[in-house]
Amino acid sequence: MAWKQIITYTRPNTGVAWTITPNNCETHIINTYENTGKSVSFTKVLSEDGLTLTKTRTFDSESSLNEWRNDSVLATATSSITSDNNSKSITKTSQTGDL
Repeated sequence: MAWKQIITYTRPNTGVAWTITPNNCETHIINTYENTGKSVSFTKVLSEDGLTLTKTRTFDSESSLNEWRNDSVLATATSSITSDNNSKSITKTSQTGDL
């Protein structure tokens, strides 16, 4: 059964730049999850008004999702992204599971 992580970011206005995932983290995601089939799809959707960005990643199993959740490289990047988003008043909501 596929498992998903859906993260929605909302910014106060379109003049606030989205926080970019660091390159070393993108490379890690590709090598560890995408190229191995653990992450089977990833989409980003920007709302019509440009204020909401929704990222959906689908995993091949609950085990792969749990590996993702416990990944130290991703945890470090997430901490940095969260700090940057907080300074810009960008909010985040997330859902995870067999959605």
